[in-house]
Amino acid sequence: MRDGWRYYAGAENVQSWFKGEMSPLGIAVANLLGEMVKGIYHLDVNKVDWAEQRRIVVNIDKYGTRLSTWDWDELTRLVFLCHDRALRVEIEPCNFRIIRLIFSQRTSRIGDFCTRHPTVEMALENHRERYPIEDAVVKFDVDQSLESVERINNNELPEQRRGGGGNDL
Repeated sequence: MRDGWRYYAGAENVQSWFKGEMSPLGIAVANLLGEMVKGIYHLDVNKVDWAEQRRIVVNIDKYGTRLSTWDWDELTRLVFLCHDRALRVEIEPCNFRIIRLIFSQRTSRIGDFCTRHPTVEMALENHRERYPIEDAVVKFDVDQSLESVERINNNELPEQRRGGGGNDL
């Protein structure tokens, strides 16, 4: 771990080739993106204006990064890291294969709507007030789920996973 929380290359990689001084926002976004994609060198970020003070705009090619919530969890990492760093991110389409991420720094955890950014815990608390877990659309049998996890941990995989025809998970 570097800088107290980072594992992957971010701003130091950009600074090695960027002509000019990176803004504090540019450094924060480069470090966040480095964590999101496990090294900023996995993204084509040559056209980003890293010196911008108010907002950083990054175009992401859908063939280079998957945004999902669990397997290939870049979307989850993006959301969590933004909440941790009080960085607002807006996701918008650019064209049929490019999405645009627009980052801006928030200055407070509480206060005016346009300047605050909650922690992920604060956001989850607000979310649960509106959408209690009891109202979830998908219900899981906890005992069955725990049994399945235990079987996987004990290498007791169903036939289908071993190449057979079973479907018992």
